[in-house]
Amino acid sequence: MSRGTRTTVRFLLASLALAPGHVLAQPLPPPAPAPASSTTPVPEGAAPVALAPKQRPSIHATAPPPTGFRGIFDVGLSIPVGSASGAPGDKLGERYSVQLPLIAEVGRIIEHSFYAGIYLGLALGGQGQSERVAGECSADDAVTCRSGSGMAGLAVQYSINPGARFSPWLGYGIGFELSQLEVEDPADERDERVTSTGITYARLSAGLDVREKVGFGPFVQVALGQFTSTETKLKGSGEFERRIEDRALHAWITLGARVVLNP
Repeated sequence: MSRGTRTTVRFLLASLALAPGHVLAQPLPPPAPAPASSTTPVPEGAAPVALAPKQRPSIHATAPPPTGFRGIFDVGLSIPVGSASGAPGDKLGERYSVQLPLIAEVGRIIEHSFYAGIYLGLALGGQGQSERVAGECSADDAVTCRSGSGMAGLAVQYSINPGARFSPWLGYGIGFELSQLEVEDPADERDERVTSTGITYARLSAGLDVREKVGFGPFVQVALGQFTSTETKLKGSGEFERRIEDRALHAWITLGARVVLNP
């Protein structure tokens, strides 16, 4: 081996021998500080304080009681009960069948619990159980028989717990009503309409509202009234109107559901 080669080899061996010592000579980085405790230190001798659990909203939480304007829309099934007049056999169900009412109310909330407004509605159905009318209507498919009712008046309601999500209520109303039975036979050019009008003395109702952005819920209602007059229209024969002297009490019992704006 030449002298120059020996010198190069010695230089490389010396470099390798010095490298580890050079690395170890570098100072080690200081250890990272421990993270700060997320809990407050407890003084020596003191009892630890338990943290209260995070509260979750209750499903029974109440909302602020309503104020201002309110709109109500009712739909249901109305059953005729009682007598249309004092004449023998003149039952309300003999004239009219079960009807489907659609009623709108608008009013204002007073002191959270009370509501006062007006109602307006109509109901549609068929002929009643009278043998004469039922016989005419079923004898020929061309004969059309239908009935309908209208109602309007004043209404008040009281909410027992107006701020709760489930709010029961009671209601009373008074107003006017009319019911009509129509028999139409195009073949004979016959069109007969009998309309009875009267007063609703007590429109008693009770229900339960589920208060969301728009409220809804079931209700039951009993509307007590009397017919005071009747009018008969015969095509080609004119009109006949008379007051009912022998009056009787009748009722419409309604089972339904309603939608409430600003419940």
